[in-house]
Amino acid sequence: DRIIIIPLGDLHWGSSYCNRRKIVELIFWAKEKKNVFFILMGDLIECATRDSVGDGVYKQILNPYDQFVQVSQLFQYIKEKILGVHIGNHEFRIAKSSSFNPCDLLARFLETKYLGFSALNTIKIGDNLYDIATTHGTGGSRLPHIKLKKVIDFSQIYLADIYCMGHVHERITVPTEIKYRDGMDIKTKK
Repeated sequence: DRIIIIPLGDLHWGSSYCNRRKIVELIFWAKEKKNVFFILMGDLIECATRDSVGDGVYKQILNPYDQFVQVSQLFQYIKEKILGVHIGNHEFRIAKSSSFNPCDLLARFLETKYLGFSALNTIKIGDNLYDIATTHGTGGSRLPHIKLKKVIDFSQIYLADIYCMGHVHERITVPTEIKYRDGMDIKTKK
């Protein structure tokens, strides 16, 4: 009757700011729950390189290879609960300079879908279908209403029941209603 979907991203595994303990606790909590699933939202690993903006390459506590290995091993515990993996801008640093996409490889390793930068996912619960539009997101912003605007802009691409965007490092939720055409009828959906 009910499932919990956790859009999990921006872990930045390998960064000195990463709360590894909290992530491990979440993984082992979810492993024991039958109705908990994840969509991995990108920036799972820090991936700082010499060409990255800032001095992250000197502040990360693991190199990108070790970051990938550890995250791959960690998510192996719940691989049957992972609905898909998005790439984030941090993993894209490596992909654009080498063609090696850590998130595509992670999805293959976990035997799940690689979702790229954005995707429309359909979840069936009982007889009901729910569309969830997900993306890692782009751009910088400090103000919550500007971060929320990026999700609203994303909602112009997909008609979905739920929109999830990572990248902004903050949880902001706003229930809303939309109107859409169904044949000759105009319907409202929350």
